[in-house]
Amino acid sequence: MLLEDELADWVLFRASLGAAPTHSQIRELAQRISIERGDGLKIGKRWARYFINRHPVLKTQKLRRIDAARLKYATDAVIRSWFNYLRIPAVQAIPP
Repeated sequence: MLLEDELADWVLFRASLGAAPTHSQIRELAQRISIERGDGLKIGKRWARYFINRHPVLKTQKLRRIDAARLKYATDAVIRSWFNYLRIPAVQAIPP
């Protein structure tokens, strides 16, 4: 169960970064871990769904397409201006 808890933590970490893994990515990582541990168990197609059900803290989210207007206005100038906020002392004082 420790392995599954660590895998759940990894999923939550990825989600907090805004890059939540897909079911197939979770299944692939579980398969890799199984091989490295020498178990060699075949991780089934529905394994990720059952894994998520066993860990109520995890939720499945549907992918949403980014609105074309949002992409259109994500210009270089707009994105660079946001980096100015990182130079504000109050923002720099926030611990990592």
